[in-house]
Amino acid sequence: MISCSLAKFFTVINADDTEIIGVIFLIRMYIMIFYFSINVNYQEFERYYQGHADKVEVRDNEGRILWIHGRHFRPFLTRAGVQGQFKMELSQSGELLSLLKI
Repeated sequence: MISCSLAKFFTVINADDTEIIGVIFLIRMYIMIFYFSINVNYQEFERYYQGHADKVEVRDNEGRILWIHGRHFRPFLTRAGVQGQFKMELSQSGELLSLLKI
């Protein structure tokens, strides 16, 4: 898990030469990053593509089990199926931010 805190410090000099120093906290966001391999042949993946199955179960490189909606793999589908190493980023709430074949 990667923590990302964004804060902006600012200094303002008013017309009467008084200085205002402040801090604006913009956002605190946690991004979860997972790496995993997948090897699903075309016939197996058809179940996800046609809506007969919903989630693909994979085990990431650290041994955690992930359930990923099959529709996220559609851009990676070839005649051989879906195969390769992937990097997935999720928001703190579990929303998919990116899925990349690496």
